[in-house]
Amino acid sequence: MALLENLIKRSNNVCELCSSNESLKSFTVYPHSDESVEHNILICSLCNEQIDNPVTIDVNHWRCLNDSIWNEFTP
Repeated sequence: MALLENLIKRSNNVCELCSSNESLKSFTVYPHSDESVEHNILICSLCNEQIDNPVTIDVNHWRCLNDSIWNEFTP
């Protein structure tokens, strides 16, 4: 199964940070560079834009992290 398919399955097809279902894509979590399920998350375009361009950060948007589960799987 491809990386994106695995991320969609794991996340139930929503952003793993804010739960949006708009314009989802794979995002590799720093400091990793490999495209594996363990080192990637599925995020929406809004989260991605704010991560890539910190000047655009809307602090209220990131309150969603209070409800996010970072990793329910043990390595």
